[in-house]
Amino acid sequence: MTNGRGVEYTPAQRAELYELMGKSGQFARDLTRIMNESKDFVKSYREAQASTGTYIDHRKWQSIHNRINVALMRARRAAEADMTDAAEVQMQQTRQQMIDEYTERGDTNLVNQVLGIYK
Repeated sequence: MTNGRGVEYTPAQRAELYELMGKSGQFARDLTRIMNESKDFVKSYREAQASTGTYIDHRKWQSIHNRINVALMRARRAAEADMTDAAEVQMQQTRQQMIDEYTERGDTNLVNQVLGIYK
């Protein structure tokens, strides 16, 4: 699992992240709110599908999946800041951003410098 910004979590980091997310309760509260706001999701989705006579992507209907993903990202970022390895994760993220930027520029010398490969 990555943090969504190019950093692959170690199993220990992932476990700590999930623990922190669970303790904060932010994701659970957001998910409950989304569910309460979308109580008629299945009914309205089926009615819309029946009225159009065509396939409607349930992942896009009422933006439910997007709202859940945003809530998950928000909770993950908050927990990430409280991780024991927060500074290490931030450093890896910055490194990845630099690699991405230099790759977009097509500058392999700078990519190699970030990677620690000097010629």
